[in-house]
Parts: sequence; C-alpha cells; structure tokens
Amino acid sequence: MKTKIISLYIILFFLLCGTLGYAQQTFYYEFDTSLAIESGRMACIKNQNTFFITGNHCDSIGAIAYYGEINNSGQAIYTKSIEKHLFSSIITFSNTIYLVGLFYSDNNVLVNYSILNPDKNLETIKNYQVPGEKGIISLKAFLNSQNEIVIYLSTFFDIKILVIDIFGNIITQHCYDNHLTFYDLIENPDKTSYTGLSLTDQYKFIVFDKSFEIMNEYPGEYYFWLNNFKWINDSTLLNIGRTINDFVGVETLDKNFNRLKSHEFGAVDTINYPAFFKTLLWPDEGNSFYIFTTKGVSTFHTRPGWLGLAKFNKESLEPEWIRYFGGSDFYYQALSIEQSADDGILLQATRAYIYDEVRKE
Repeated sequence: MKTKIISLYIILFFLLCGTLGYAQQTFYYEFDTSLAIESGRMACIKNQNTFFITGNHCDSIGAIAYYGEINNSGQAIYTKSIEKHLFSSIITFSNTIYLVGLFYSDNNVLVNYSILNPDKNLETIKNYQVPGEKGIISLKAFLNSQNEIVIYLSTFFDIKILVIDIFGNIITQHCYDNHLTFYDLIENPDKTSYTGLSLTDQYKFIVFDKSFEIMNEYPGEYYFWLNNFKWINDSTLLNIGRTINDFVGVETLDKNFNRLKSHEFGAVDTINYPAFFKTLLWPDEGNSFYIFTTKGVSTFHTRPGWLGLAKFNKESLEPEWIRYFGGSDFYYQALSIEQSADDGILLQATRAYIYDEVRKE
C-alpha cells in the first residue's frame, strides 16, 4: 500500500527553562496542491527566526517538490513548487540555501544540486549521473568543516559517496557494492575522517579517510536501525537507535566505539525510513538534549501513530520528561526537529487521516 500523506504538520514548543513546563502551538503548513505530501525537510535560516520547509510527492505519473518559508510563529512567507524533483537535504551556507535531491529526466534519475535565488526560484547548479540510478532508495547530503558538500546515496546495486565544492565541482567520489547499507554518515572531530553506520549481516561502524577509503571497522553491539549519531565532544559519540525490543536506545561511545553510558525508553521508532530524518537536537547551551520519535507504527500505516518528544539530561542520559501527542484517527510520522531563536523547538511531521483502517487523503 502506498503511503498517502496530505500535509506537513508542524508543532512549536516553547520550553520553559529550568522547569518541566512548556507551551505548545500547533499549525499546518500546506502547499497549494491536492496531492499527498509524503516526506519533507526543515532547516533554520536567518538567525533561527525563519525556517525553510520542503515537501515531496512522487507517484507513477511523476515527482513534484514543494518548498517555502515560515516564521517562528508558523506564518507562511511563501510557497513554491518544481516538477520532476524530490528534495532530500537542505544546505545553508553564507546566508544562501542549497538543495540536494533527485531530478527525474525523461529516461534517467540524476542527483540534483540547486541554489535558491533571491527571487525564491531554484536554479540547477549541476546534475550528477550515478550508477544504478533507477534503484535509488535513499540520499543525504551535509556540509563538512571545509565547506564541502558530502552526498551519499544507496541504490539497489551500490553505495556512492560524492564530495563537491560549493560551486558543484567534484572533489572526490567513491562507489562501493551494496554491502554497507549506510544508515548515517558524519564527519569526525579530527576533520580528516568520517564515520558511517552500516547494517548488513552485522551492525558496525566504518571509519573512512578524507577520500572515503575504509580505514577501520568496529562492530556495534547494542542499538541499531534508524540511528542518528553525533560527536558531542572530541572523544564521545552519542548514538540514538532502536533496541531489539523496539524501544529507543540512547548511548554514548568512546572513540573506539565502546559503550560508556546508556538508557532506553519506550517509544517505538518508525520502521520505514533510515535515519536521514533528523530526530536528535543537541543544543550548544544548557544541560539537556531532545529526541523526536514516532510511536505506534503499523507496517502499512493503517493504525494511529503518535509523535513523541523526549528531553534528556546530557550527563546522565536519563529522561527529564517525555510527551506524546497525535493518535486518534490520524497517523503521524516524525521528520525533523529544530530550535528557534526564542528557545522554542519546532517539530516537523507528516499527518494522514485514517478511516476504518484505510488511509484517506
């Protein structure tokens, strides 16, 4: 059954510092379309007072990508769309927005790298041919410490890593057969290497050099599947994943990926997407961090789903509180979490209406 999701659902939490209280504001960001919006991204821009939003629709007829901006009160600034595109990642650099995604040409699927012009229209900088392009199943891009854009994608045939400069020129590229199955990839604190999370016959961490030659592999023993991870200092890795009992697990690891601390909590995470959706928020200031999850997922998304937001202590990894919302006749899917300039937290999700176990647009 194809998932039908009609709108982006955005929840704004104003967290009260030093207390367990919070204020909640819920609003919808709707694109000018009757088509189902199936996925999306969100990024902070303009000193965290404005947020760039994307949404995607893809079916047998074609692909359409939607994008726009909202302020931190949920008011839409503008909305636009572009055909034959799907957006996967938002890159912000020098007050400019770049988008990485897919472009569906007449007979091919290409990796697309575009810039948002001052008139709010997108201009393609470059398209890239990829091996096994018709089998692309996931794609993510991020800006590294050298202001290069790292793009990695998986197909049914292989894994490809592409590093480009801000102008779209290829710096390096590497292709592996599909035995790695990346679930996330980050730059290491030394700024000369990367760590990827792989899940094949064995869950493991893979360390690459700057040219993405494999340097070392470390087995992962605990949390797996749908991981988000982040270096919280030069020697400690925070890893968020699903446990064997379908709970969400939180752990810290040393530089050799040995466990330091851990905690588990009972929000079943979504089973349908890799960790390319941002579910972890680690503020630079304060003693807490946040995890955004989906709870109550059914295989075909025909039962209600809830969104979960958990606040954790950075030192102990113990939860300070967990809030669930959603359910009823709706299925919710967590997409991303961002922080605004006024200490608010924005949660981006999709929502679909369910009636008699049938999804309705």
